[in-house]
Amino acid sequence: MTNSTQKLISDGHSVQLTDWTTDFFSGESGLRVGKQLDNLILKEPNELINVSLQGINSVSPSFINGAFVYLLELYGEDYFRKFIKVKNASPRVANSISESLNGFIVHRQKFYNKFPTQDIYLIGDGSPKAQNALKRLWDVNVDHVHFLGNNRSQIPLAGCAIGILTEPNRQNKFLEEVNFVLVYNKPVLILVEKNVHLSIPADIRDRVQQIPFNANHLNFTIRSINEYIKTQTIRRREGDKTGSSDILEVLAWTLLGLGAVYLATELSKN
Repeated sequence: MTNSTQKLISDGHSVQLTDWTTDFFSGESGLRVGKQLDNLILKEPNELINVSLQGINSVSPSFINGAFVYLLELYGEDYFRKFIKVKNASPRVANSISESLNGFIVHRQKFYNKFPTQDIYLIGDGSPKAQNALKRLWDVNVDHVHFLGNNRSQIPLAGCAIGILTEPNRQNKFLEEVNFVLVYNKPVLILVEKNVHLSIPADIRDRVQQIPFNANHLNFTIRSINEYIKTQTIRRREGDKTGSSDILEVLAWTLLGLGAVYLATELSKN
């Protein structure tokens, strides 16, 4: 990458899109751009990325989906609006990008509106950090997500569960609780704090999903969750037999991802 394509300035990275590609009509080209932008985010997640579309007269929806909707889907609307800035776009191009981004947001909201509230059981590791987060969530309701208390009597009511492990010396008790949830055939997403190694027994590895949690870089956690959701959705769409065979399970994981993002946000405040 040349200095002209990535220049660190006072308010972030400056990218001239014509230095990266001359193809603004294919989805493949757009996705290559999206992944290059993603690499910049991964290196410095709290830096603005100013993307200049100077000299570009037209772009296709496929290109926009690969370059920009890809990032919106990975990092969420709040992060995208705060850190991804489209500059020097002609009115025609700016309108096309705006329509695609807003279209994706509306489509996703309509998708979630089709389904009832998902009850999510919370599993803590007993540490003060995890317990404080759980206490704050017990009575919180967000769109399509309701967090239940961690009383075992609530497990049959839940559609899925989220676990938080923050200290390595608490994992035996933590896994005992995870196993109790699995008795009820509930999918479990485990958030494991950075630098904590969790050894998941072989007999339950295919029934849980582990996501690293980094309180200092919350966006990495959000990205990991959304990337997993995207993978499951694509595998289901393509009929991969190793993926989820039940669309309701895909839905559960998707809603679980929403809950995990909110839970991670609450954890970072503590």
